[in-house]
Amino acid sequence: MDEQNQELVVTTKPKPGFRPGHPKFGGRQPGSLNIKTPSARAIAQKLKVDPLEWLLRAVATGLVTNADGTKTPISAANRIAAATAAVPYLHSKRSNVHVSGQIDSDQQVRKLDMLKIIMTPELQIAAEALAFAALEQEDAIVATPKLLG
Repeated sequence: MDEQNQELVVTTKPKPGFRPGHPKFGGRQPGSLNIKTPSARAIAQKLKVDPLEWLLRAVATGLVTNADGTKTPISAANRIAAATAAVPYLHSKRSNVHVSGQIDSDQQVRKLDMLKIIMTPELQIAAEALAFAALEQEDAIVATPKLLG
């Protein structure tokens, strides 16, 4: 056979799935509940318990109510864990904001060591008070246009 007369034929298989820009079909509609949510809510309603309320009560009082009605104190670490678990249900997640700009020669930029703040009780209390004050201020600023409008 003469190599000059040979042709190379390449075939490709089509890629699986839809082509880009294809409209979405099927799946869960936006805003609809998943399969587990209605059953979990039914169980909580049957037991007359609200898990979020239970978590927040544990955070606020430092006590958890047992099945027999007695109360058991919980540690600060468990209170923090309960607060952490409740936060996503009460506050939206903040997006990261990039701050840039010139710094005047008389200004200083300092890096905070958050671990040191968290591990020092006095600093932890001060940071918590500052965070709550900032939230109250933000709520007042957000609420003001609604009151005026």
